[in-house]
Amino acid sequence: MLQWVRPLFFFLLTVTNSLDVKAIVARLQAKYRSARTLQAAFLERYTENGRVVRTEAGTAYFRRPGKMRWEYAAPEKNLFLVDGKTAWFYVPADHSVTRVPANESADWRTPLALLAAA
Repeated sequence: MLQWVRPLFFFLLTVTNSLDVKAIVARLQAKYRSARTLQAAFLERYTENGRVVRTEAGTAYFRRPGKMRWEYAAPEKNLFLVDGKTAWFYVPADHSVTRVPANESADWRTPLALLAAA
């Protein structure tokens, strides 16, 4: 899905003046609704008092309905999954897994999976 986002973005930048904005939004919404999967690289920065205290990076995968996988590569490998019913967090270094019903998860990533179910 990501392969069409960049070209579409640059195309929209060049033709925005000549096309109706509502038509552009309608096309984007139609493309979003028809997408079944999405893969994206991510970078998370955690700050305290305006200072970055931790940075994490990896790849996130989304699949409709309601499935999501966050593979952390740095600074250490971790895995966060939502299968539509349960949220799982695996920390290989600690040999630990945390499991909670998705609708009870306090993790900020869980609503993204529930949105993907729509």
